[in-house]
Amino acid sequence: MNKILFLITILTACFVVKAQSNEYFPEVELETTKNRIINSNSFAKSAHPKVIVFWITTDRSSIMEVSALNDVTPIWGKEYQAQTIAISLDNKKNLKKVIPFVRSNKWILDCYMDPSAKSMIELKGKNVPLTVIVDGTGKIIWRKEGFNSNTIALIREELIKLNEK
Repeated sequence: MNKILFLITILTACFVVKAQSNEYFPEVELETTKNRIINSNSFAKSAHPKVIVFWITTDRSSIMEVSALNDVTPIWGKEYQAQTIAISLDNKKNLKKVIPFVRSNKWILDCYMDPSAKSMIELKGKNVPLTVIVDGTGKIIWRKEGFNSNTIALIREELIKLNEK
């Protein structure tokens, strides 16, 4: 009996993991660096893959990841037709720091702001940086929380796989 319960638990867990892989990028309103509001649908369902990283100005690993992604943005744009997007989750109090921070770092990737963190909540993210890769249909095909020396290589591997399809 215990073996059957264990098997059912494992199968249920596998089903839940498989169901999560069919997750789509949430439709939320984001602020642009030019004081406009856009719907995430405008970039989540375009024809090309998107690498989307959620970050905050007070988190060192977030800044390291966005900087690393910024460095590869032109290359990945040419090689994989990938768009790189950074979404700041800084709250209203710190929001005024985001645009000067982006400009001082000379980041060229697309930057948006979500001070309510609705997008992160919808994705059930727990830590920043949270990075997702979204295919041309808006489906999330890969996600990772945190940043380490392997992150950029892992993202690149996923873009290569997606490009081969």
